Amino acid sequence: MKILFLKIPAMRFYKGAVREDMPLGPAGEALDPEAVYEKYNFDPVKAPNGAFCLGWFDAGDEGLPVENIGDTDLEAELAEHVLVVWCAGVEKDRTAVVGWYADAVVNRGYEELTFDGGYVQTYNVMDEAANCVLLPETERSYLRWAVPEAEQNGWGMSRKNIWFAREPQAAAYLKKLTEEIASYRGENWLYRYPESPEEE
Repeated sequence: MKILFLKIPAMRFYKGAVREDMPLGPAGEALDPEAVYEKYNFDPVKAPNGAFCLGWFDAGDEGLPVENIGDTDLEAELAEHVLVVWCAGVEKDRTAVVGWYADAVVNRGYEELTFDGGYVQTYNVMDEAANCVLLPETERSYLRWAVPEAEQNGWGMSRKNIWFAREPQAAAYLKKLTEEIASYRGENWLYRYPESPEEE
């Protein structure tokens, strides 16, 4: 199984920054929405061949080392069929799952998509919208959807906000989490939008 955990700022809808949904940092602090490209991670875009989610994660200038995802080749420019688990801070010093792309393509570098009107969206993770789930805000409980932190456990999410989940100690956790994801039949906020559409 290929799995990747990515920690991003906390938002309710991830459909852009608006008054009722501004991005928050790990301690609940307000972030500059212009600098938060993850704000569209669960905003499906329509294409001739279907609807897709375009996810962004700060992979730095060197890009994301996709060779650390499952059995991906060392020289590969992308990893396919990856379960990407998006996480965010939900309580002080605690991280929980906010949603996932179940069958994603993860790029080493960044890609761009230009929309009508000239807007350009940068992304490095993509999946069909049918494979994407954004948990309702009330569902994002640390009790059910906790993500382990390396500082506390010796394994888990690192300060770089990325976790490849390759440690042997993670096996039981990954089994439980993937079963939770596979069996989830609750509400999906992928097509739920803020009431106020005005961008900040």
